[in-house]
Amino acid sequence: MRLISKLAPFLVAFVLSAALVPLCRRLALRLGRVAHPRADRWHGRPVALLGGIAISLSLFTTVSGFGLIEARPVLVGCALLAFATGLLDDVTRL
Repeated sequence: MRLISKLAPFLVAFVLSAALVPLCRRLALRLGRVAHPRADRWHGRPVALLGGIAISLSLFTTVSGFGLIEARPVLVGCALLAFATGLLDDVTRL
């Protein structure tokens, strides 16, 4: 039982991410938020942006749902800062 309670946050975050990433991908494609291939990039075809929204929503929903914010406030704060930076990069050109 203890193992299941330790795995529960991971499983919830995984399922949420698996469900939300395709939705964010479709939204990015619909809005035209894609990274086009360039000489200094590794991808050879357009890649949808905004995937960090799905990952961050999964993380913050799981952390708040399982009451883990109080246990790791610095980690959550750093994750929020990384999310904001990534979103700014997806929306504007940094």
